[in-house]
Amino acid sequence: MRRFLVLLGLLLAAVWLVKHPVLPTLGQGLSGENKLILAFRESKARFEDYTINGWARVNRKFMTFAEMEELAWQAARVFPYREGNLRLDKQEDTGFRSLRLAGKLGEKTELEIWIQSMAGVKTRIGQEETGQEAETYAVITIKELGDLDKLSQDRLTVDAAFKRIASSAKVSEVVAGWLPQLVDQQQGREIVASIFKELDGKKIEGYEEGAVVSWTGYSDELKDNLRLGNRVVNLNVAVRTVPGEQRSYLVIGTPLITTEY
Repeated sequence: MRRFLVLLGLLLAAVWLVKHPVLPTLGQGLSGENKLILAFRESKARFEDYTINGWARVNRKFMTFAEMEELAWQAARVFPYREGNLRLDKQEDTGFRSLRLAGKLGEKTELEIWIQSMAGVKTRIGQEETGQEAETYAVITIKELGDLDKLSQDRLTVDAAFKRIASSAKVSEVVAGWLPQLVDQQQGREIVASIFKELDGKKIEGYEEGAVVSWTGYSDELKDNLRLGNRVVNLNVAVRTVPGEQRSYLVIGTPLITTEY
């Protein structure tokens, strides 16, 4: 089941394609990650975690497990892991191989690297040959539960890992936190609007129903983007209220929120 969930994640991703100091304002020269941090902190939400997730097509080849393992370790070497902290798991089915290298980089930092390879399926109809080519994909995920200020450095490291194994990658960043009170829909709308204002974002579309307020838009302050039809987006902010927990959750994603909330 986990294998199919990861494959589904790849398909969904295909649709949308040292510490840093905290500065008081969204000034010139700040990275998109630091601007995201500042906007999050302006909301007064309490930090819970952030997730950096990227995917890339590595090649058009059905790779052996030995080749996939070397690829995974090649990407992993840019991360500060300790010997023995990363565990390797393999799965195989007809025309499919999956390899997962995962573990902790620190007490509150998790790394997961998936390499998945699929055999090509060719069908000949008369003189024409059709079908799916062999392909290998990589998915790299960092989840941080402790230090929001590590976001910029972790993004640079994820980018560096992909550069070792692929020509390009699609990467998302999601910062999540919570407010120690219930907010109604109007208050949720005001929180989301304030995040957009901090990032000089322009709302393109929104969803507001029940306990959820979610806006999608675009900000020149953020570098990643995703084309949806004839529109380009790179900012997604959502607030969700959980009555049973007596708290509300705030999630900011670029270019989109790609985690559950």
